[in-house]
Amino acid sequence: MSATFDEAAVDPQRTIAELQRQLDACRAELAARNSEYGERIEHQSATIDVLKAMSASPGDPQPVFDLITRRAPGLCNAATASLFEFDGELVHLRSRVGTPAYRTPEATEAYRRLFPMVPTRFHQLPGDSRPADRSCARHGERTRSQRGRSQSRS
Repeated sequence: MSATFDEAAVDPQRTIAELQRQLDACRAELAARNSEYGERIEHQSATIDVLKAMSASPGDPQPVFDLITRRAPGLCNAATASLFEFDGELVHLRSRVGTPAYRTPEATEAYRRLFPMVPTRFHQLPGDSRPADRSCARHGERTRSQRGRSQSRS
């Protein structure tokens, strides 16, 4: 506050309003710092938990995968989390938590049965009748898999 005592005495309402504005600014800054600090603590805690799980099961990565997917929704503000592994040829679903509200248990199980799978650019869920490669199909082009099928028939 840069006002002198005489200026403050002349207009106390203005002085109070200025002090209130400064107090609100300080509170907002403190809340932002606390939020950042809380996020850092959460991330560090998750990292420590993963390191503990890794040391507890050095030959089995599954507990680590499960821990990561259990912690991910809270850290990322998400309803679900999935962890995939690519071994150079196939994509494996290693761990999954949560079920989207629009999925039935049967659809979730059908999705799990798709793995391991050959990686593709686009994926079509079971029961989805839309073209899998929407970017190409939308423009009237054939998808890569459609081109491959037509070439192998000729």
